[in-house]
Amino acid sequence: MRHVRHTVAAAIAVLACIAAPPASAAPPSGHTDLVITTPNQIFELDQHLRIPFSGAQVSFTYEVTVFSDALGVVQGTGDGLVSLTGAAGGAVPVTVSGKMSGSPAKPRAQVNLLFAGPISLLGQDGVGSGGVKLGCTPPLVPDPNAPQLDCSGRAHLCASARGVGHACASAPATVTIATVGGDWTIGLDLATDGTGNVTGTAHVTLVSTDTLDFQVSGKYSAKTDSSTLKFSGVGAAAKSAKLSLKGWAPDTGSGARGVLKFKIAGQTGSINYSPPAPPPVVMPY
Repeated sequence: MRHVRHTVAAAIAVLACIAAPPASAAPPSGHTDLVITTPNQIFELDQHLRIPFSGAQVSFTYEVTVFSDALGVVQGTGDGLVSLTGAAGGAVPVTVSGKMSGSPAKPRAQVNLLFAGPISLLGQDGVGSGGVKLGCTPPLVPDPNAPQLDCSGRAHLCASARGVGHACASAPATVTIATVGGDWTIGLDLATDGTGNVTGTAHVTLVSTDTLDFQVSGKYSAKTDSSTLKFSGVGAAAKSAKLSLKGWAPDTGSGARGVLKFKIAGQTGSINYSPPAPPPVVMPY
């Protein structure tokens, strides 16, 4: 009886080995959506801020809108009230610049608020200039339901007026900036000719509705049943957005294969797609 059991077990193992192979990925053709989710979600800055800073001799209050785009460029405009205690004060326009960097898991931002305009110095008409440079990183304990960046830096103000002179002061600055984002999508429209050359387009869409367009070229290998794709940015995407897919085979029931690398919204990351390991064969006793 023991011999019979061993024979049955061996037969099952052989059948497991010669089971039908996974479905072929086949050459790329038609439309495919790649949905990129956690931990590679993309977030962008997006908030209207009222930012007060104050020090021993200087105070600032900025009312600005801060946002970033699909290239990671930080922009915005607003107004500011600035003052040097007992010396200078006025309302000035504020412009915002900067950039996003880091990775989806650890995004960073540099946010610069700059102003220049007419203000009063000791009762005389003068000009003022200055601003604040903020370095922004995720909080030590991020809130997944309210993503944000904590920013800190130093604000400075200088004022001058003819016949009066020149005065400067600075103060520490901190602020929290909210972000918007989540899953993002790469829409692929591809075709493969008889020699394995792949051509087509790709369209990246973020939660903010920001989009980026790419031309796609590449090669399909029947031997590995996979494709390597090159993405060339079109329009805005030509500046600093990047995508690549190597060894790519879409999910045909056994899981996708390949390596996706990207730089989107200033954030760099990669995803190694690999099919799940087959379940272990349970041997009867």
